[in-house]
Amino acid sequence: MLFIIAMEVLARLVTTAADDRLLQPMRSPALRHQCSLCVDDVIIFMHPNAADARAIREILSIFAEASGLKTNLAKCSIMSIYMPDDNLPQLQQILGCQLAEFPITYLALPLSARRIPKAWIQSTVEAIGRRLPGCYGPLMARSGWLIWIKFVLSAIPIYTLIVDGLPPWAIDEINAICRRFLWTGKEGSVRGKCMVAWQTVCRPTDLGGLSIPDLHLTGIALQTQWLWLQ
Repeated sequence: MLFIIAMEVLARLVTTAADDRLLQPMRSPALRHQCSLCVDDVIIFMHPNAADARAIREILSIFAEASGLKTNLAKCSIMSIYMPDDNLPQLQQILGCQLAEFPITYLALPLSARRIPKAWIQSTVEAIGRRLPGCYGPLMARSGWLIWIKFVLSAIPIYTLIVDGLPPWAIDEINAICRRFLWTGKEGSVRGKCMVAWQTVCRPTDLGGLSIPDLHLTGIALQTQWLWLQ
């Protein structure tokens, strides 16, 4: 909580600078805050000009002097969102940050100004496969397989579903991993071993299912929360 209180000061410094026209206002109505903070990660949105870069550097200097939390600019990155690359060297010289290109990993999620490549989404699918219990799976009871799917495998893609959703092919691959594990306890063929359809398995228990999360419907529900927050 102390850290959150301190970082709130940084956010208000950026807001005050924008209100006083020390930073150019962002034109996009979807961008409500120029400073986005989550734990110890900070993203600052700014126009690609020298005046804004000097203002941001001064804000970070004031914040460091007041709080003792000095920003290591050598570990920070400058990323271009729909701007000419000719301005980047000047910003790099002022801020002292390294240059980076999208997509990047932010809070363990792929972040990009354009469509996220399939290889980055595939890494989420592969992460689920790596969380299978391996040789211990067949030794578990079937109820243990169910609990592992509901509270381990199904939990891994939740943050991805909240932020940007998953394409149908990724959901199908994740469902296939969970289906194979549910009926065999391992990563193997389930031909002739599936007792009921996967759609039935994903139903609530009072409707004859096992209450395994339906990732498609879960993604819709999670992203609908953004509309509620707005």
